[in-house]
Amino acid sequence: MIASLMALSLLQSGCGRKAWPRAAQSNNQMTVLELKTYRQGEEGIIEGVLMGLEEGKGAGQDFSGFRIYHTAFPLSAEPCEGCPIQYTDVSDQRAKLDEAGRFLIELGGLKKGEVHFFELRVLGADGSLGPFSTRVKLIRASNK
Repeated sequence: MIASLMALSLLQSGCGRKAWPRAAQSNNQMTVLELKTYRQGEEGIIEGVLMGLEEGKGAGQDFSGFRIYHTAFPLSAEPCEGCPIQYTDVSDQRAKLDEAGRFLIELGGLKKGEVHFFELRVLGADGSLGPFSTRVKLIRASNK
Protein backbone atom coordinates (compact mmCIF):
# COMPACT_ATOMS: atom_id res chain seq x y z
CA MET A 1 0.00 0.00 0.00
CA ILE A 2 2.76 2.44 0.94
CA ALA A 3 4.72 1.52 -2.19
CA SER A 4 1.72 2.23 -4.42
CA LEU A 5 1.18 5.62 -2.75
CA MET A 6 4.84 6.51 -3.29
CA ALA A 7 4.66 5.47 -6.94
CA LEU A 8 1.49 7.52 -7.42
CA SER A 9 3.10 10.60 -5.85
CA LEU A 10 6.15 10.26 -8.11
CA LEU A 11 3.98 9.99 -11.22
CA GLN A 12 2.02 13.09 -10.23
CA SER A 13 5.15 15.20 -9.70
CA GLY A 14 6.19 15.20 -13.38
CA CYS A 15 6.45 18.47 -15.28
CA GLY A 16 3.62 17.54 -17.65
CA ARG A 17 5.69 17.86 -20.80
CA LYS A 18 4.76 15.12 -23.24
CA ALA A 19 7.28 15.68 -26.06
CA TRP A 20 11.05 15.22 -26.32
CA PRO A 21 13.03 18.43 -25.86
CA ARG A 22 14.18 20.08 -29.10
CA ALA A 23 16.80 22.65 -29.89
CA ALA A 24 15.39 26.13 -30.42
CA GLN A 25 14.76 26.96 -34.07
CA SER A 26 16.84 29.83 -35.37
CA ASN A 27 15.19 32.62 -37.32
CA ASN A 28 18.57 33.56 -38.79
CA GLN A 29 18.25 32.91 -42.52
CA MET A 30 21.36 34.86 -43.54
CA THR A 31 23.53 32.65 -45.74
CA VAL A 32 26.98 32.81 -47.28
CA LEU A 33 27.20 32.55 -51.07
CA GLU A 34 30.06 32.64 -53.58
CA LEU A 35 32.53 31.51 -50.91
CA LYS A 36 36.12 31.14 -52.09
CA THR A 37 39.62 31.02 -50.65
CA TYR A 38 43.00 32.11 -51.96
CA ARG A 39 46.44 33.06 -50.75
CA GLN A 40 47.79 36.58 -50.59
CA GLY A 41 51.42 36.51 -49.51
CA GLU A 42 51.65 34.48 -46.31
CA GLU A 43 47.98 35.00 -45.44
CA GLY A 44 44.96 32.98 -46.45
CA ILE A 45 41.85 34.89 -47.51
CA ILE A 46 38.18 33.87 -47.42
CA GLU A 47 35.74 36.01 -49.33
CA GLY A 48 32.08 35.71 -50.13
CA VAL A 49 28.69 37.41 -50.22
CA LEU A 50 26.19 37.56 -47.38
CA MET A 51 22.56 37.11 -48.44
CA GLY A 52 19.38 37.49 -46.40
CA LEU A 53 19.86 40.80 -44.62
CA GLU A 54 16.56 42.35 -43.57
CA GLU A 55 15.17 44.93 -45.96
CA GLY A 56 15.33 48.49 -44.71
CA LYS A 57 18.32 47.89 -42.44
CA GLY A 58 21.79 49.07 -43.32
CA ALA A 59 24.35 46.47 -44.34
CA GLY A 60 25.20 44.54 -41.22
CA GLN A 61 22.65 45.96 -38.75
CA ASP A 62 21.39 42.44 -37.93
CA PHE A 63 24.80 40.83 -38.50
CA SER A 64 27.71 40.53 -36.06
CA GLY A 65 30.20 38.25 -37.82
CA PHE A 66 30.89 34.64 -38.73
CA ARG A 67 31.50 31.38 -36.94
CA ILE A 68 34.41 29.78 -38.82
CA TYR A 69 34.87 26.01 -38.78
CA HIS A 70 38.41 24.95 -39.75
CA THR A 71 40.53 21.84 -39.95
CA ALA A 72 43.77 20.92 -41.69
CA PHE A 73 45.29 17.73 -43.10
CA PRO A 74 48.77 16.95 -44.38
CA LEU A 75 48.89 17.13 -48.18
CA SER A 76 49.61 13.38 -48.25
CA ALA A 77 46.40 12.60 -46.31
CA GLU A 78 43.89 14.93 -47.99
CA PRO A 79 40.36 13.48 -47.76
CA CYS A 80 38.27 12.90 -50.87
CA GLU A 81 36.08 15.74 -52.17
CA GLY A 82 32.79 14.55 -50.63
CA CYS A 83 34.17 12.75 -47.58
CA PRO A 84 32.89 13.94 -44.18
CA ILE A 85 35.46 15.73 -42.05
CA GLN A 86 35.64 16.72 -38.39
CA TYR A 87 36.40 20.39 -37.76
CA THR A 88 39.01 20.83 -35.04
CA ASP A 89 39.02 24.63 -34.73
CA VAL A 90 35.93 26.80 -34.31
CA SER A 91 36.19 30.57 -33.88
CA ASP A 92 33.96 33.62 -34.12
CA GLN A 93 35.24 36.51 -36.17
CA ARG A 94 33.88 39.93 -37.01
CA ALA A 95 33.88 41.11 -40.61
CA LYS A 96 32.82 44.26 -42.39
CA LEU A 97 30.35 44.16 -45.25
CA ASP A 98 30.21 46.48 -48.24
CA GLU A 99 26.89 47.74 -49.64
CA ALA A 100 26.45 44.56 -51.72
CA GLY A 101 27.05 42.29 -48.70
CA ARG A 102 30.56 41.25 -49.78
CA PHE A 103 33.11 40.41 -47.08
CA LEU A 104 36.78 39.47 -46.82
CA ILE A 105 38.38 37.63 -43.87
CA GLU A 106 42.15 37.28 -43.41
CA LEU A 107 43.35 33.94 -42.04
CA GLY A 108 46.65 33.84 -40.20
CA GLY A 109 48.58 30.92 -38.75
CA LEU A 110 48.02 28.44 -41.58
CA LYS A 111 50.84 25.91 -41.57
CA LYS A 112 52.79 25.09 -44.72
CA GLY A 113 52.42 21.61 -46.21
CA GLU A 114 48.74 21.32 -45.31
CA VAL A 115 45.36 21.52 -46.96
CA HIS A 116 42.87 23.60 -44.96
CA PHE A 117 39.09 23.21 -45.03
CA PHE A 118 36.58 25.87 -43.96
CA GLU A 119 32.83 26.29 -43.50
CA LEU A 120 31.12 29.45 -42.27
CA ARG A 121 27.89 30.27 -40.47
CA VAL A 122 26.53 33.78 -40.12
CA LEU A 123 26.23 35.15 -36.57
CA GLY A 124 23.21 37.36 -36.07
CA ALA A 125 23.36 40.41 -33.81
CA ASP A 126 21.33 38.38 -31.29
CA GLY A 127 23.85 35.48 -31.38
CA SER A 128 21.72 33.26 -33.63
CA LEU A 129 23.44 31.10 -36.24
CA GLY A 130 22.57 30.85 -39.92
CA PRO A 131 22.92 27.68 -42.02
CA PHE A 132 26.31 26.22 -42.97
CA SER A 133 28.04 27.52 -46.09
CA THR A 134 29.55 25.24 -48.68
CA ARG A 135 32.92 23.73 -47.77
CA VAL A 136 35.99 25.38 -49.31
CA LYS A 137 39.65 24.45 -49.15
CA LEU A 138 42.97 26.25 -49.27
CA ILE A 139 46.21 24.41 -50.05
CA ARG A 140 49.37 25.73 -48.45
CA ALA A 141 52.22 23.86 -50.15
CA SER A 142 55.46 23.43 -48.20
CA ASN A 143 57.61 25.08 -50.89
CA LYS A 144 55.62 28.35 -50.93
